[in-house]
Amino acid sequence: MIVKKISGKLNMFKMWILTLLMPIMSTVNVYATVDGETQYDNVVNWILGWIGRLGIVVAIYGAVQISSSFSTDDPGQRRKGIMELISGLMLCAIGYGARAIIGF
Repeated sequence: MIVKKISGKLNMFKMWILTLLMPIMSTVNVYATVDGETQYDNVVNWILGWIGRLGIVVAIYGAVQISSSFSTDDPGQRRKGIMELISGLMLCAIGYGARAIIGF
């Protein structure tokens, strides 16, 4: 009996909430201020910019590892640093060079 009373009040509360929220949620601005191509270009430019920045950070970290490997004379660290430097430069080339290839 109590459960039916509580569930009945809960259902009534849900109905009131839905009744109040429907006019708020149904008012949607249907006029687009920016076309889809401009938004796509903005997203691609943002992603490519971050890929280029990440490449710069990885390349700097690789250069630091190479320089510290000369002081400790560790060939494994030198190899790892060279690999990171090359991969960072590749990321940088992808991030900043793709704009020229794609045509941005």
